Amino acid sequence: MERFHYFVLARLPEEWRLVLDNQEHILTLLIAQGLKEQKKLNPKEYLIFRCLLENRMRCSNTALFAALKGVDLETSERLLDEAKSKGTLYETLSGLRTVIAQCRFLLKPFGIWIELKKREGYFLRYVP
Repeated sequence: MERFHYFVLARLPEEWRLVLDNQEHILTLLIAQGLKEQKKLNPKEYLIFRCLLENRMRCSNTALFAALKGVDLETSERLLDEAKSKGTLYETLSGLRTVIAQCRFLLKPFGIWIELKKREGYFLRYVP
């Protein structure tokens, strides 16, 4: 895996770039004038950001749960289906919701928000 991945959010100003350091788990926002913001991510936050960024800024609960648990999509889907049938889906996803909340807090200085759209999943969105 490459050390740095560069990403452009659709609604970010054109000269802005998000950089994810895959070794140090640092998220950086670069603008034309240089460094605008930088945050160190804990391992769970890193997994969520990497999943969102690598999937064009949008992910389903299934994909984010898989990234967080270190399982493939099929296993994630099966685990979530089992939780749904047992009536424990809310509890099963509580860890994911906690990490999403932490990520939202981290992204605030970047001008980026993680938005949830029912039946569509999570999106990274620029908030001017």
